[in-house]
Amino acid sequence: DNKNLMTPRGTRLNEKQQRQLMCMVPQEQQRYIQMMKTKQARAKKKKKTGKLQLATETPKKRRISATPVPCTNRSQYLQQLSEFQNNYRLLQEAFDEFPPNMMIILLLREEGNPAVVAKSLVDRGWKGTKKTIKSLPTVSCQFLTPKYYWGEMDVRYTRFLTNAGPGSYFTAVLNNTFTLYFITDKTVSSLELNTSIVDDQLAGDLSLSYAIARPANIPARKLIPLSRDLCSSGRSI
Repeated sequence: DNKNLMTPRGTRLNEKQQRQLMCMVPQEQQRYIQMMKTKQARAKKKKKTGKLQLATETPKKRRISATPVPCTNRSQYLQQLSEFQNNYRLLQEAFDEFPPNMMIILLLREEGNPAVVAKSLVDRGWKGTKKTIKSLPTVSCQFLTPKYYWGEMDVRYTRFLTNAGPGSYFTAVLNNTFTLYFITDKTVSSLELNTSIVDDQLAGDLSLSYAIARPANIPARKLIPLSRDLCSSGRSI
């Protein structure tokens, strides 16, 4: 009654193949089973090698600079992260009664712009320190502005590239370094950058044509993989 039969030689046969096998003499059965076993082994190998996997090799040594943020790899990410945390602490000082965990979510939603967050809180009736509020920076954190920036890298994200096809890409952070993930032909590749922003020149050099927007189900906290050094003082984020 089984739809698939596992033969003594370890080869799985469907109903049609089973009926063919029953009509054969023993010698023909052995040859048929061996043929099916070889065919299934090849198909399994082809399926395994055909899967797109995230490249684990060391990214190319050259660094491609994207003009919006002149900087250098890992140290630049930590520098921008420090800027974000400084804005966060200023907001905490200005609104010391507001829940810290909620504050960081608001700041992330506003791309790291503390002045916008402060205005929103004041409009909602929260009272803050006026002097501190006036001194808040009024610009966003550059690395949070691209919609294709996904934050902390998760290997499962590569399936989005596979589904989108050649020319698609997004940026993320891996080991405290901005990293570009993209697909060309059938290969998912990665390249270390010194910003989360992909400019036109870089996109042209790598034949990138489709920036994949960050999925809505990625938590806001995933946008900033915080290092322990940056969080060692003040309130914890």
